[in-house]
Amino acid sequence: MHVYVGTDKHINGGSPVISSIEVRPLPEEAYESKSLRKAYRINSGYINGSLRYPSDPYDRIWDADQDYTPFHVSAGFHVLLSLNLTTIKENPPVDVLQTARVLARRDALTYNLPLDTLGDYYVVLYFAGILPVSPSFDVLINGAVAESNYTVRMAEASTLHFTWKGIQSLNVTLKSNRFSPQINAIEVFEIVDVPLEASSTTGSMSFLSSVFK
Repeated sequence: MHVYVGTDKHINGGSPVISSIEVRPLPEEAYESKSLRKAYRINSGYINGSLRYPSDPYDRIWDADQDYTPFHVSAGFHVLLSLNLTTIKENPPVDVLQTARVLARRDALTYNLPLDTLGDYYVVLYFAGILPVSPSFDVLINGAVAESNYTVRMAEASTLHFTWKGIQSLNVTLKSNRFSPQINAIEVFEIVDVPLEASSTTGSMSFLSSVFK
């Protein structure tokens, strides 16, 4: 959601006023039916600033990759490859899926993501087979195995979704089983409660604003 704010010098000495509101719909059935507040949206493997509209028609802002370890043995890749996106309901930009963070010479790639508040969080991990191998790896969330022996297949895109409760920091680790583990993007959202007295319209607007940031 975009809110354009201007000022009118003739009203109360220049108080801001809303001149227009622009709302773009989310992809159908994306992010499940939850009220979410964005904590992270990372374009893994891409370090040259953020990516947004027109690359993402929904104007989500995908931030540059900087929270991973180990720095010296994980490389960023950008490969222009056609991908099968039919299984991804969140409809991420192809530009995001064509970049990846890939581990080399170690057995674990890790993202350490501090969170602002103690709470429940919804995590989306994006994978796309942009390299000529099909790596398999375990996905650990805060040290616990969340997905075992996950395989990224060449020229295919896929996602993993997790809900993690009662946490104030997030550690995502890909532990190698076969070939080098890779990840293309990460989204992390705080799950927030919408007051019962809020109307469906109010809840929807709040949801859109939080997800699009």
